[in-house]
Amino acid sequence: MKKSAFLNSLVLILCATACAEDPPQFAVDCEIQTRESGISHFVLFACDFSFDAAVTGCGTVGAITDYTSWEQGIACGKISLSPEGYGAKPLSTFTTERISACKPEQIIGETHAMNFISKAVDNTNLTDCTYWNSLRSNWSKYTIGYIGCDGLWYGKSSTEPGFAFTLAGLGSVKEDNNDVADRYEANFTWKHSGLVCPINIPNLMDAFKTEVVS
Repeated sequence: MKKSAFLNSLVLILCATACAEDPPQFAVDCEIQTRESGISHFVLFACDFSFDAAVTGCGTVGAITDYTSWEQGIACGKISLSPEGYGAKPLSTFTTERISACKPEQIIGETHAMNFISKAVDNTNLTDCTYWNSLRSNWSKYTIGYIGCDGLWYGKSSTEPGFAFTLAGLGSVKEDNNDVADRYEANFTWKHSGLVCPINIPNLMDAFKTEVVS
């Protein structure tokens, strides 16, 4: 078989016509737009909470894009805003596996991570340690999402707002001098196939106006 014929046959093996997919299109603008980075808060949900659904103890909860639905979830204790801090979400990691002798390895899993630091404390009632200890003890009963410095919401879907996660590390840090503030650090990981895409929820932070810790 000639080389060109062999390469053509290989292309057919790698991508049959019935499996072809048009590439994604990106709108071209005269000015490049950017989005502010940084994570200001994470949000915890009771694992039985969903939007657009009847939730025990809450009644019927509306759409995720309506901040009054968030107020409803907060009022019945199903949604909790973290203390203010600064978080980062690094590049997710893929798990790949060889599926076929004639094809590249396939992605069979994806792991996301978020690292969060907060220096917000409650010097009146000292409840900050209680908050973080509760998260440490009960993390498997919650799901998680986050709010960016861009004001956008990042979660699993429009109905299931949070990801089931693993608490990979959590603790308090006190340095050896008084020139810096005490801090709490937490590391979260979760499995999810695909990017964590933002949702614009107008007035979202207003829903937490009685709960914000900063």
